[in-house]
Amino acid sequence: MNLLILSYAGHSNKLENAAKKKGHTVRILNPDKCYLYVSDKESGFDAIYYNDGTDTPEKILIKDIDFIIPRISKAEYGASLVEHLNLNLKIKSTQSALGILTAANKWKTQQKLSQSKIKVPKTFFASDPVHAEFLINKVANLKNNEPVIIKTVEGSQGTGVLILRNPDDANQVLASLHKNNIKVIIQQYIEADSKDIRVIVAGSLTDEPIVIAAMERTAPKDSLKANLSQGGTGKKIDLTEEEQKIAIQAAASVGLNLAGVDLIRDKNGTCYCIEVNSNFGLKIESITGINVSEKIIEFCEREFKAKRSVNQTFEEYQERNNQMKAVLNGLKK
Repeated sequence: MNLLILSYAGHSNKLENAAKKKGHTVRILNPDKCYLYVSDKESGFDAIYYNDGTDTPEKILIKDIDFIIPRISKAEYGASLVEHLNLNLKIKSTQSALGILTAANKWKTQQKLSQSKIKVPKTFFASDPVHAEFLINKVANLKNNEPVIIKTVEGSQGTGVLILRNPDDANQVLASLHKNNIKVIIQQYIEADSKDIRVIVAGSLTDEPIVIAAMERTAPKDSLKANLSQGGTGKKIDLTEEEQKIAIQAAASVGLNLAGVDLIRDKNGTCYCIEVNSNFGLKIESITGINVSEKIIEFCEREFKAKRSVNQTFEEYQERNNQMKAVLNGLKK
């Protein structure tokens, strides 16, 4: 199989090594260096060209690509590239453009999770939050020193997250962000001893969903951000059957066939889903001892052989999501 990995770093060592170990060829392209071309021919001839540093961009030949692994952090252009590859050039990938765009938007993610009856923290989104005190009080009681979470709508790896305890500070921050046209969500803080859970899920839109790995992350001292990229630590854990179902359903709800799902358990053991990520990190491998990259390549092999169209619409994803409930009920413990 000829694999194309889309990576802004220009490399993806773990995935590349896992693919080559299984006998596949690998090409890695930086999405920002790709030119997307739509021809004037009704019968096709759309294309992608690549800025390889020479005087003339290289035309990427479709015959040289069997399957795509997107590692997209810049959602708008990156998702356009994935859509072009999927729908214009008819090449399958681990993730759809629509799933990438949905997961990149924290509010859209919360909407889709709630539509799928997945428990999420109380959350507000307002274009013009003039009733800041009302919005904050709906999700937290700052007078009783309950924190409130303010997240930029777009952001990853713990960036764009503010945790505030003072009513005046919260009001001022909201006013400042609104003045600078920065869209945010206002979210309930779930007390969980500064811990959360990262789950890697594959095949959530198929009849054979799997949980590849799960780890519990703990934030560093004096911080509430448990992301490993923010200095958090992790350990391998076993999920309950219900938590496995939540993780798979969460990935399906945003239209991602491969995802990193973030869960949190409150002090009573109640599980919430707080985020779904399309471009999850692979540090989980060293923490859990599970070769996640190898499992992803195996998932690519399975999907490449499957007789499924790349032309799934959002409505089809939603229908698939509803069908997942029956599949999840049949999962073995």
